Amino acid sequence: MELEFSIAQTNYSLSIQKKNEHYQIRIGDQIVDVSADQITPNCLLLTDEAGAQRIYLAVAKNKTYIHFNGRSIVVDRPDQKEKTSFQTDDHSAGADHGIYAPMPGKILKLMVQDNQHVEAKQNLVIVEAMKMEHSVRAPRKGIVKKINFKEGDLVDTGQEILELDFVAEEPDKTE
Repeated sequence: MELEFSIAQTNYSLSIQKKNEHYQIRIGDQIVDVSADQITPNCLLLTDEAGAQRIYLAVAKNKTYIHFNGRSIVVDRPDQKEKTSFQTDDHSAGADHGIYAPMPGKILKLMVQDNQHVEAKQNLVIVEAMKMEHSVRAPRKGIVKKINFKEGDLVDTGQEILELDFVAEEPDKTE
């Protein structure tokens, strides 16, 4: 399977091939061998030489939402072909400043308020899904413009939980 994706405005090509009991993943010149075990219909345990990590998946319409290690990736599948585009929580440029639910669940805790300044990677909200708590973080420095849900509300995959106005980063003035 061949995929193309972008992180922080850098384009990458990804190749995934099944090799016996594991998968070989190639991103650019880097090759990683990974085994994958399905824990639940929406959860995989990926293991490589560095260790194991749980990956949560949710599918809605023409998008797949992947949540791991406090990060979310949205995979757009406009025509269901092998060519696919990715957008990660580290790349939210353009007109869309929304922070979206990575999967169906309940807003367990809002960690920000309207007009609050937030830093890149700051926890914004905790969504409880599949009996697990998922922290959703700010992709960049910004100001909370609008919160669309309150604690206890149910959200569906891809629903906009809140909106940020991104703040331009100031150049480093160290000499």
